[in-house]
Amino acid sequence: MSESRHLSTHIARPAAEVYAFVTDPARLPEWAAGLGGRVEERDGRWFADSPMGEVEVRFAPENPFGVADHDVTLPDGQVFSNPMRVLPDGLTERGCRVDVVPVYRTSGDGAGAGALCDALAAGRVDAVTFASASAVRGFIDAVGADLARRAPAVSIGPVTSDAVKAAGIPLGAEATEASIDALAAATVRLVSGHGVTA
Repeated sequence: MSESRHLSTHIARPAAEVYAFVTDPARLPEWAAGLGGRVEERDGRWFADSPMGEVEVRFAPENPFGVADHDVTLPDGQVFSNPMRVLPDGLTERGCRVDVVPVYRTSGDGAGAGALCDALAAGRVDAVTFASASAVRGFIDAVGADLARRAPAVSIGPVTSDAVKAAGIPLGAEATEASIDALAAATVRLVSGHGVTA
């Protein structure tokens, strides 16, 4: 089990304003310790200078919950997930202690990536299913951005669909509810040619 540290600070601004600020990758050098002055967007991806070299920073899709989680990919390919929340002060003002606990961490092991790349390149993949936004990022890490766009995606819900679209992967279908049964049904509809139901 890896160690984690909980850091928090009070910012005397509305939560929505703080969220917009910290999730704007162009503003990273203003608040992220260790990132140098240069931040640039290339093909929809954000890169920043760091003492270790250039790193890629990817934020969770925009959301109304203040979730500003972001992954930092180091030059050697190692990915560090950083859970971050912007919370209004109302909870602490009422005497509550707020702890943000990462419930899970998605990490790929690379198993099967070669065979999947071959199948995508040959056009043998009818659809790829995603049950989370982090799975979309893991898929791209495993096969690369170009191959990731070769088959339509079936998403479990709107947040995952946003991640699919942001990655430039064609969205073939979205489940009618956030369940594995609905995801499977949407996949069957897509690959059987019965149209797309979102």
